This record gives sequence, C-alpha cells and structure tokens, in this order.
Amino acid sequence: MADPVPSVGLPEAEYIELYNPGPDRINLNGWRILVGDKLRMIDTRGITIVEPDGYVILTASAHCTEMSEYGHVAVIDSWPALRNGGDRITLLDPSGRMRQSLVYSPGIFTDAMKAGGGWSLEMIDTGQYCRSDNWSGSLDPSGGTPGRENSVAAKLPPGDPPRLIRAFLSEHNEIGLLFSTTLDPELWSLSPSCTFYPGRSTGDFVPQITFGLRVLLFSIPVGLNPDYRYRVRLDRPAFNCAGQVVTDNSALFAFPEEPDSGDVVINEVMYDPLPGASEWIELYNYSDRVIEVGDLILGIGDELSEIRNWSDNQDLPFLLFPHSYVILQKQPAVCRSASEIPACRDNSQFFQTVIRPDFMTLPNTGGFLTLMDQHRRVLDRAGYSQDAHDPLLKETKGVSLERLDAGVSGLAAGNWYSSAAGSTPGVKNSVTAWDLNSLPDKEQQEGFYLLDQGSRVVVGYRFSDPGWYGWVGVFNSQGLPVIRLYEEGLLGRSGVLHWEGLDSNRVEVSGGIYLIVAEYASPTGKRGCFKKAVALIRE
Repeated sequence: MADPVPSVGLPEAEYIELYNPGPDRINLNGWRILVGDKLRMIDTRGITIVEPDGYVILTASAHCTEMSEYGHVAVIDSWPALRNGGDRITLLDPSGRMRQSLVYSPGIFTDAMKAGGGWSLEMIDTGQYCRSDNWSGSLDPSGGTPGRENSVAAKLPPGDPPRLIRAFLSEHNEIGLLFSTTLDPELWSLSPSCTFYPGRSTGDFVPQITFGLRVLLFSIPVGLNPDYRYRVRLDRPAFNCAGQVVTDNSALFAFPEEPDSGDVVINEVMYDPLPGASEWIELYNYSDRVIEVGDLILGIGDELSEIRNWSDNQDLPFLLFPHSYVILQKQPAVCRSASEIPACRDNSQFFQTVIRPDFMTLPNTGGFLTLMDQHRRVLDRAGYSQDAHDPLLKETKGVSLERLDAGVSGLAAGNWYSSAAGSTPGVKNSVTAWDLNSLPDKEQQEGFYLLDQGSRVVVGYRFSDPGWYGWVGVFNSQGLPVIRLYEEGLLGRSGVLHWEGLDSNRVEVSGGIYLIVAEYASPTGKRGCFKKAVALIRE
C-alpha cells in the first residue's frame, strides 16, 4: 500500500505485507527490507515467527495499533516512505541474500481511479512470485487485504520463459546481463559464471542487490581487448522461480566509445500517444561505434537555442551498437490489454527500451530536441510539430513522427513525416527509402510490382518521397471484390503485402484467375494504378 490517501476503508497507513507460502516456519530475526536506497531492519518485537501460510504486516510504529486489527504486525523504525510514483522493494534474509525484488508503479493499476490512492497492489499467483506481470489492484471494497488472502488471488498460466536481453557495463566496471523477467533467487547459491568469446576468458559471479533479480553481474577478466566485440555466454542454465530456463544464454558486449557529432541521432518521436501508452523518443546509432546511452543527455526547449528541461537519469546502462535503435521513455509499459495498446501485441521492442524517470514531457504543440554527450557537446538537434504530419491524416493521436533521412539534419524542413505504420519503435522507419540495392534491376521504378507467386502472392511497393495514399485489393474474374490487402490510407516509403488465397472472411477461395489492383496518389498530384493477374491453383 504505497498511497493510502484517500482511504476507501483501510487506515491511512502505508504497509508492506509478507506471506510465507512454504511448509516451514520462518524466523524474521535479521531480515531487512530495502525500499529504493533506504535499508531498514524488521523489528521482531511484535512477531518473530511467520507460520506456514501466514502473513505479517510491515508498517511504521505510528500505525502499529490500527494495523494490528488486520493481523500480525512487525514495525519498521524510521519507516522508508513508499513513493507514490513507484520504487524498487527488495527483501533480504539475514545473510544479505535477496529473497525477492520487485518494482511497483501506479501504472500497474488498470483503473485510473485506484491509481489515485487508497488501493493496494496485490500479488495474483504466489507460486510465480518472480513475474513482473503478477500484480493487480485490490478488488476488496476496503482497498486492500492486509493479513489475509489477496482478493485477486488466482492461478496464472505459465508466462514466457526468461530471455537474456542484453549485456552492459556497470559503473563499477562489471558486466551486467539483463533478463526479460526476474530470475530465481536460488541462482545466488549456485554462483554462476560466464565466458567471453573470442578468448574463452571467464567472468565470476558478483552478488549485488542494486538491480534486483533481473540482472546478474560478473567480473570482467583481465586482458580483454577494448577494441573487440565479444559474445558473452552463461556457463550454466539460468531460470525463473517457475523453473523455466532462459531461452537465450548469450549476448554481445563491447567497451563503449565516445560519440562524435552525428553519431547518434533523434530518429522518431511519439509525443501524442494513445490512451494508456507512453511518450517516447527513439535514437539511432548512425556510426560504427558502440555508444553508452546512459551517458547521453536529451534536452527540450521551445526555442532552438534553449533547453528548459532535460533527461540524464537512466535505470540501467544500455550499449547502443552500430546501426541499431533504442527507445527512451519515462516508465515501463504495462501490457495487460493488447487491444488497447498496440505495442503490447509485440513486446520485442521493450527489450530495446531504457527507462528514464526524469524523461521530459513532450508538448503536443511541438518543440526543439537537443541530444548531447556527457560533456554537453551537441550530437544532434531536431524539431517536431503537428505541422510535420501528413495533412490528409484525420487523426494523429498514436501516430509518431519519423525522420526520413538520418544523414540529413533533424531541423531540415521536410525531414519528418507521419509514420505509415502508426509507429515503428526499434525498427526501420516506415518513411525511410527502400534500399535500391535489394531490388531486382527491373523493379527500380517507383510504384507497385509483383515480387513472387508460389504458396502466396507477394506485392511490393516503393516511392521516392513520403505522403502517398492508396489501397490494394484482390478481385475475382467477374470483377467482384475478394479481399482488401490494404485499406485506403497512408502508405510508407516502401512495403510488402501478402495474399494467401483467402477472402475477407479468412475462407479459402476457389481456384481461378484473380486480379491484384492498387491505386495510389501523392500530395503533389501524381497518381498511379497497378493491375496484375495471378492464377490460383487448388490441388
């Protein structure tokens, strides 16, 4: 209960509830709680033993009496205030070993009214306590269930196995391996190690509590070449508390280099997201260097020459490899409704995201962005505004602005345009010109063309400038519509469409001759029409 005001039934007291799901009694002597950077001892004068299937409520001494009405209470002297905006909570046993570590935030609440205070966050499935998506706002009319079973308690289907996302260099010159979900605390007792290739040097496990249980830290072997790029591989399987083994056990690592002007550019801006989604900015490494994103400063101002707010506080380091992307945003995305937040339908982009708690607000009226290195040297500047969107778009909410050419100034008129895909975080911009070297010589012309006929029809298109509108459909031999492959709307600079021989109801059509038709036009008045007959054979 991080924000007990206004109360809906419970005392206006912050609390943390502990639960013993195991068969053994737990002695709380020597156990500690870490909230952010505030480490506190659990005072066991009120309760020393937590019985199997038992609860204990941690709270401030001032609230001991009123919270005792709900169950056993253990007092925390000099209570570490729980920030309403979120923080990390870590539970440590008497040996100093992490038993659990989690990050809470108001974004976990799916009900905005509950996020405003008076409601606790409850764990759903205690058998999968490692999962970060295992929390929900209380359903109890009083606002929480201290000292008793959670109102949201349920058995969840197994989540996705953990993935090794990436490696980074910590501020203490240790290599960190970041995983997609929290790992089992039992890994600490196994003392895992990792190996660097080429060279087969070994990094030893370094126990730490700074990053919680999503990160394993290892020492960096002496003699690594700062000019090399290494692949770091775990020497034994890692797993989460549900016993699921990490699916990927290696990641790239390199020592970061100082960037020059133009090495990293502002590549995409989402300043007016859909409800429930976050504002974000995408950076692109235009160079051949490996760059630490945590050393970069992002500023914003109303005028080109000013910076009225900036962001330089990052949750974890991030090595940005050449010609790759990273997304900066204020808080992690909470994917509970894939239908409401399109990004949740493909969360691979979250592995390219860094969280910056001090991320600036991006005004919908526009602004000027400045990207600097740690020495305050300007690397890139960009301006965004509503005027950069396609003038024919009826709705721009949830549509990002994409940079057309990373090699052209972000301040250049016409170098920003509406994303034809809504947004493209972590991948090539939809308005970026097609690589002409990837096309057959006969397909260098602008417009639509047929790429392949086999088990499906593949239609490609490319344009030299953004802003083209169009539609693509399939018609039968009588001229009747079968399916729309692309509803009328904004096209990207290039793209590929597929037809698998299905109609608009996803039912297989009979064999015969079909016509692929595309009509398209640009804001400058240029128009085009593509028609191509294909034969569908059913065996």
